Amino acid sequence: TFVMPKHDVTVTAVFEAIPDPYNPLNLPPYTIRVRTRDGNPPNRSTDEYSGNTTSYETATRVPGTTNVFDIYKAGPDWSYILYSSNNIIEFLGANSRGVTNMSHAFSNDYGWPTDQLVTYMPIFDTSAVTDMNSTFYHILVSSFPNYDTHNVTNMYGTFYMCTQLVHAPNIDTSKVTNMSRILSGCTQMKEVPNYNVSSVTQANWAFEDCNRVESGALAMYNKLKNRLPDELTHLHTFRYCGNLT
Repeated sequence: TFVMPKHDVTVTAVFEAIPDPYNPLNLPPYTIRVRTRDGNPPNRSTDEYSGNTTSYETATRVPGTTNVFDIYKAGPDWSYILYSSNNIIEFLGANSRGVTNMSHAFSNDYGWPTDQLVTYMPIFDTSAVTDMNSTFYHILVSSFPNYDTHNVTNMYGTFYMCTQLVHAPNIDTSKVTNMSRILSGCTQMKEVPNYNVSSVTQANWAFEDCNRVESGALAMYNKLKNRLPDELTHLHTFRYCGNLT
């Protein structure tokens, strides 16, 4: 009778980590990575109306680079984190998990030099954000990622004056109450998006000066007219908004 010899066998399983699609650079918490045109940390500015200033806490140069910085601001409040930091030429990624306030986070009140425009915004985690007031004001990109906005209630001016924006992002606006100026001044936009307005109580100037719109405006007008008849009449929701069809 033949007896198979016994062997001790150890099996080691190797698992490859799956990158976080919202943080592919594996940045530490509350960090955003940017590239600047002059090799200096992002500029700081002051909002002349509110008095708020660029609010990031630290800027650490990434080893092996001359103009890439990891920007850090602790906690869930990222309001004004990179407000009008107009020496930024590229946003590379972020770990924004847990951030709730992005009011004026990347707002560009003072403008980038015309030969150094930011032309791309990466996807990052916005699932906890409730306030996106003027988050991307005057960012000159042709499109934005479809951010997770299912908790956002304030979208006043979120994409205001994004004059190169052709297609509005497909986002969840079901909890948004303030949609005023959300896409006002987006002069290249071709279609008013079919956003959910079931919670909207303010839509002042929402699509004003979107003068190249070819479609979608009438459908949005019909959705809003029973909720906000006075605003549609007096507060110029669709003033200079291209073709109301």
